[in-house]
Amino acid sequence: MNDPKVGDEILKLTKEARENLEIAQLLGYGKKKDYKLLYKAIGALEKTIKSKRHGGGLWDKVEQELESLKGKISQIGKKH
Repeated sequence: MNDPKVGDEILKLTKEARENLEIAQLLGYGKKKDYKLLYKAIGALEKTIKSKRHGGGLWDKVEQELESLKGKISQIGKKH
């Protein structure tokens, strides 16, 4: 990460994302296992930013896991 401001902003956003996921879990949206890969992808992104290495496909991984979780949660909503 060449620009420290961008890295700081990404870390801020990943922290907020993690907090929002925790709230969603507390509200009963999905099961703990549904969130595991998304937390892992966010952690990998944070680790990459902190180490100042190139992120590669981490954004894609986070987006993919978010879409997967969204699909699982929407299925839960249809059952009620």
